[in-house]
Amino acid sequence: MDKYGRVFDDAEAAMGESADPAAIRLVNDSSGTHRVLTVHDANGKARVLVNGATLGTGNDISRFTASPDGRLVAYGISEGGSDRVDTRIISVEAGEESPEVVEGMLTDEPEQRRPCRSS
Repeated sequence: MDKYGRVFDDAEAAMGESADPAAIRLVNDSSGTHRVLTVHDANGKARVLVNGATLGTGNDISRFTASPDGRLVAYGISEGGSDRVDTRIISVEAGEESPEVVEGMLTDEPEQRRPCRSS
């Protein structure tokens, strides 16, 4: 199993409740400068999971994939629009990130998906 899959599976086993994967969205912030990863509740109210403006100068969220059960989101951070993407995983319920990062993935597909094991 590749490192990405192992990290996702390990994090998934440790994290809590889920959201509908369709309720997780990547939108532009109000200035249009950065992207914001949000989750929407049943009433449509948005909660920010990751704000691209907080990722450091030149960094932004380039892509994301929700686990099938909606408990976790893997998202990519690129520097200056580079094809080199560092991938992180965050719990939807707690907003906590897994400590592991998959560094330096290269992709030309903005939303690559990998089957994930669900508990």
